[in-house]
Amino acid sequence: MKRILTLAVCVLFAGVMTIPAWAGEAAIQKLSTDYTPKSGQEIENGIDGDLSTRTTVYIASDAGHDILVELDQMSYVSGISVAWYKGTKRSNDVEVYVSADGNTWVTAAVRCGTDMVETDKDFADLFFDKSYEAKYLKLRVFGNTTDGVYAGAADKAAISFWEMKVLTDDNPPAAVTTAPETTAAVTTVPVTTAPEITAAVTAAPTLAEPVVPASPATVDSAVLLSVATAVSTAAAVIFRKNKA
Repeated sequence: MKRILTLAVCVLFAGVMTIPAWAGEAAIQKLSTDYTPKSGQEIENGIDGDLSTRTTVYIASDAGHDILVELDQMSYVSGISVAWYKGTKRSNDVEVYVSADGNTWVTAAVRCGTDMVETDKDFADLFFDKSYEAKYLKLRVFGNTTDGVYAGAADKAAISFWEMKVLTDDNPPAAVTTAPETTAAVTTVPVTTAPEITAAVTAAPTLAEPVVPASPATVDSAVLLSVATAVSTAAAVIFRKNKA
């Protein structure tokens, strides 16, 4: 059966998305599921390379049902390719997660509907927003747009496909090389302290206070009157004697 490379892109973030280059297919080691597959349509039929066998698992919850894909080794994965049952009539509501260890998961394709194909059993490709290094993938299917209810399985949608493949990237993300941290050499410049300059202080000569001549003694006026009276009296006596 020929393969139709029908692109079903689920954009993880708004904006322009670059489709990873498809280079090949990763070897799938096994598929697993927590639910019991329909009798005769076992889970391993989905990777047996035979398009005459298929796997079918019914979904009992609106939360979706997971198909766990384990690769044989770590690979740069860029998408999945599935030959869905009734792929010409159905669009399957899916979401894809990837993991390196099977414990921590990253969303690689948000919930969206897959494209329908032109011919029954053709593969529909679903590319991720970028390439991821992973060993595990988880395909969560919420149902499909038509024939979601099967006879004898009322109110149960189904995951049903002929074959699944995991696509790999021929241009994996370049390894990020961290440049060694460069520490700039620090040169310590000696600090020279200028000598303290002390201004010479010349003491000004002490000038002697000018000698102020003593003020004449103040003579009591009564004394002066007495002296003047005595002089006048003496002069009168001398005058009388000379006249006699």
